[in-house]
Amino acid sequence: LDEIASSPIEQSFVQKIQSIIESNLDNPDYTTEGFARDLGMSRSQLFRKLKAWTNLTPNQFFRLCRLKKAAILLKTQSGNVTQVAYDVGIKNVSYFIRIFERHFGITPKAFAARHNPTPRN
Repeated sequence: LDEIASSPIEQSFVQKIQSIIESNLDNPDYTTEGFARDLGMSRSQLFRKLKAWTNLTPNQFFRLCRLKKAAILLKTQSGNVTQVAYDVGIKNVSYFIRIFERHFGITPKAFAARHNPTPRN
């Protein structure tokens, strides 16, 4: 998002989005309504703005943020796949594995093994 913000107002808005996402990433019950409310806008305004900036819906955007955070956690050996799924707010581990593989083209377990060749204790 940083690269899309061209004005100081947009940069401030992007920073607010990033802050809200970071503080709610592990909350599986965080909704688009809550996201919009925390940003001080309606769901439709949020939808239009994110769609224009990223070509993603708010749900898709939030899911992408969760997956990127999961990749970081897997690279830094911060728990097993189940723990990482919970850490990024995804309760259903099989769903997490499916969307992770769809996005990165590799399962979370294989991703972790590729980036951490030493076995975990």
